[in-house]
Amino acid sequence: MKRFILTIALVALPGVVLAADGGHHEADPAEQWKLFGFAVVNFLIYAYLMRRFAGAAIKDYLSKRRRTVADAIEAAGKAKAEADKIKAEFEAKVAALGDTKAELIAEIKAIADAEHARVIAAATQAAERIGRDAELTAQSDLERARRELRREAAGLATELATEMIREKLDENERQRLLRDFITRVQAS
Repeated sequence: MKRFILTIALVALPGVVLAADGGHHEADPAEQWKLFGFAVVNFLIYAYLMRRFAGAAIKDYLSKRRRTVADAIEAAGKAKAEADKIKAEFEAKVAALGDTKAELIAEIKAIADAEHARVIAAATQAAERIGRDAELTAQSDLERARRELRREAAGLATELATEMIREKLDENERQRLLRDFITRVQAS
């Protein structure tokens, strides 16, 4: 505390001397040189005291400040390098986007072509199956119609033969013809 008061007194002494003078005298060059010399001595004492008592604190402050600025510059450099890396990755992805787009289009086209081929194959199989079914149905219907026609023809022939036999043949002859006819119909 004594040092602080002594420092203040030494710094303030030139101001007190000038104030005591009142500033009402004429400018004497010798007097001005004395005041100038006193101001220089006063400044040197002030600088010495500042260095002696506040030098370590100022040095620590400036050292810390230098470290903070250096750390900030280093962090900014790292951030810039990271940003450059991210930018390069992004530009590479953007450049590869065209290739990816082409690959996706080719893949979708291949899927569509495969689906088209599958649908065509399924439709072809369905058409063939329908054709076979229609042919089988037509053959079955034709066969059934033939059987019905034969039955009808046989029935009509039987009726006609029966009538003819009744009119022209006797009972023995009728029986023989009927047996022959039934034998032929069964054979056909």
